[in-house]
Amino acid sequence: MIQSSTILEVLIRYGLESMHVNWDTTIRIINILTGWLARHDNARTVQNRLGELGAPRLIVKLLSSKPPSKVVAATVQLSIAILDGGNEYIQSLFQRIFDSSDNAMCFAELTNAYTKVEGNLKRYRTIQKSIINNEYAED
Repeated sequence: MIQSSTILEVLIRYGLESMHVNWDTTIRIINILTGWLARHDNARTVQNRLGELGAPRLIVKLLSSKPPSKVVAATVQLSIAILDGGNEYIQSLFQRIFDSSDNAMCFAELTNAYTKVEGNLKRYRTIQKSIINNEYAED
């Protein structure tokens, strides 16, 4: 029987080596990793194992590659899941990655994603206010 750790290792390695081949496959990999964290009672152990297998490198590499917005959203969800609970070991892995190379593209992509979300949120609130005002006007 194949161990779950082996499956996770293969998924992360594939993501690191082949992420531009097919973004849909990359999203599936990210969602599997995120789901793996959500389904386990001992999240800290799974977080640490994903860290050892290279998930933080995958996250930074993905965000640095100017991926489609769906990939950014999935990658941010994985980031949140792997850091959930303030995991200091995972934080230290990210810190080593950031200290060892120029990751300006990663932060630029996060800034871009934040700006898009902020703009969409403003439009959503404007539409919501318009709908509410129209409902009150009809009463």
